[in-house]
Amino acid sequence: MEKKRSEWVDFTRGIAIFLVVFGHVNLGCFFCPAFESAHDFLYTQHLILYSFHMPLFFMISGFIYGYKKTNYNLCELKKALTGKLIALGIPYFIFSITLYLFKYLIGGDDYLLSWQDLFFQIKPVEYYWFLYILFLIFCIVEVLDYVFKNDFTVFVILLVITVSGWNFTTGVFLFDEVSNRIIFFYLAKLLARRPELLRNNILIISCIIAFLVLCHTGAYNETSASLNFIMAISISFPIMAVCSRIKTGSRFFQYFSTAGKRTMPIYLLHGPIATIVRMSLLHIGIDSLPVHFITGMAVAWFLPVYTWKLASRWKYSDFLFYPLKYLKPK
Repeated sequence: MEKKRSEWVDFTRGIAIFLVVFGHVNLGCFFCPAFESAHDFLYTQHLILYSFHMPLFFMISGFIYGYKKTNYNLCELKKALTGKLIALGIPYFIFSITLYLFKYLIGGDDYLLSWQDLFFQIKPVEYYWFLYILFLIFCIVEVLDYVFKNDFTVFVILLVITVSGWNFTTGVFLFDEVSNRIIFFYLAKLLARRPELLRNNILIISCIIAFLVLCHTGAYNETSASLNFIMAISISFPIMAVCSRIKTGSRFFQYFSTAGKRTMPIYLLHGPIATIVRMSLLHIGIDSLPVHFITGMAVAWFLPVYTWKLASRWKYSDFLFYPLKYLKPK
């Protein structure tokens, strides 16, 4: 029987999606010539945040997966994979095409992708790569769990894949990203089986110290895949541990827990919204970095949530965000 998911996982996911929005607003400002004087500051923020915010998301997904029943028969496996294809694939393809057209209309360089790349998804469009890679990781892990039915065996296989990926890159985006990200997913799955580790203060403090030392030495600016892995784990694990201890009755907890349940619309919509806000402010002559950052964050955060609330009022109107609500795998 599937275990009930803890509320704090939704809270952690809410914090993680906030960091994603923050990171993309920051990155948009970094690439904007109007803020050239602040490039060093924006770039440092970018490197530190990007060293862990997507690994954190993969770990949250893996932790949720760890709650699930994994001793499937073949029919259950097919149903699980079909469900993931519907839940992740439909939003991915629809919003990839939408973002492609948006970038084409505003003159972004992503329109240089060929239509073959777009429809066959040889190269994912912008930040929607996460949905694509997450789906592939789900498929690989589900199949390996089905075949071997042993966590340690699967972990060793995935560790070999990951270490191989660190040393031999193929140049193929999908292969390289899966090999680098899948270990975060599976480690969190194992963590879900041993949640008492989230209460291990010595481990938490050690990880935080390691992260601070790596930041101090400028490790976030390194290209070493193994060092990037250590840095990502050393902060993602403490974030999850701290989030698991936040008082559930607080408004802060309830707010981000609710945001965590609306991750998909925020993730899918915030990027184009942040771009439109930045372009609009520049068009009317506003080139203050604080104004751009605060306005971009506010609109990119709140407007997707409002859009989802509006869409959820009518049946089928939220299909783009949650297609599995209407299409049930058999």
